[in-house]
Amino acid sequence: MSKIEQIGVIIKIIQSNTIVVRVKREFSHPVYSKRITRTKNYLVHDQYNIGKLGDRVRINKTRPLSRKKHWKLMSIFLLSSDKWVNPGSLIEQPNSLLGSTNWVPA
Repeated sequence: MSKIEQIGVIIKIIQSNTIVVRVKREFSHPVYSKRITRTKNYLVHDQYNIGKLGDRVRINKTRPLSRKKHWKLMSIFLLSSDKWVNPGSLIEQPNSLLGSTNWVPA
């Protein structure tokens, strides 16, 4: 992935048209060959306010839009509603699906 285009996760919605995206990159240490993970947060322009917390998005470098905002939201890969399970839905399932115990989450 180039420095002009990154893939990350929305971690915060600051104001109208501004979101914070966390980009994670992994690389191998040159001497010890251990995998190292580094994260960086970018302020991203979301023109139509379509980004929600937890969405996996693609961002693209653009001209400076403000002092710290140099990135634009290009597309959404995975919506947060697709990857998170509502804990309240577990109560509605029969106990046979939850296991042999009678424990039901509150």
